[in-house]
Amino acid sequence: MKFNDNFANAEVTLKETIALIKQLQQVQKSLRSFQEWKEDVPSIKFPVYMRESVQAIMDAVISDFGIQYPNLQMHFKNGDGEDITAARLSSAILTISSLMSELKKMHYLIRSDESREQLKSLVYHSIQHLLVFIYMQYKLERFPTDEYLPLFTYCEKEEMLVEDFIEEIREAQKTYQAYPNIYEVHSEVADDFISVAYELCIKAEEISYPLTERKALEALESAEAMQALKEDIEKAARNIITKDTRTSHEEVLQKMKLG
Repeated sequence: MKFNDNFANAEVTLKETIALIKQLQQVQKSLRSFQEWKEDVPSIKFPVYMRESVQAIMDAVISDFGIQYPNLQMHFKNGDGEDITAARLSSAILTISSLMSELKKMHYLIRSDESREQLKSLVYHSIQHLLVFIYMQYKLERFPTDEYLPLFTYCEKEEMLVEDFIEEIREAQKTYQAYPNIYEVHSEVADDFISVAYELCIKAEEISYPLTERKALEALESAEAMQALKEDIEKAARNIITKDTRTSHEEVLQKMKLG
């Protein structure tokens, strides 16, 4: 995904973002376990295994905000890699972790391509700017907060936008319940089913049949279940054809009346 020229070298996919969140969650756990043994706020160095992936995003964000915050690059270079505000970091990590957990679930609940692109855009921007917030809190011991208050405010607004979008999806789910179809989810069951019943899978996708992983697994385990699934998909396809034919016939009659 590319959203403007400043992020030309920072294309981040939803999958990569979620992988990064898993790393953040590991840090969160280490903070929690550390606090159980020590009452005061821990001071922890930024994890080595995260530096490369985080830095790639950070470089793009710094570039994007470079004009508005000319001293940003200098402040990052002068950071000593350690901070006494680990409690705020832990809170920020928790926010992102829970946020991304919700977004990951919803990615497969959204049927509209436009809504999916909106979701990806929100994820992309939110993760970048929230990571800025985390990195600033973590890496810089004496960070000039007042100077960068607008940037912190921007991070908070990005978070609110995603939360609003989550609420919209939750409301939609109350009236329309959808489940991930196997041709949208990479899994062992999906791979097995597609290799065994490729044409059936294609037919299901063409008519938007809710072919869930559970249905696919049942069909793989039982010949009777596979036959029942095939008949159900064929029936659904016939219903769509019948409905389209009826609609076309009604349109012809309506035009004759108007004529």
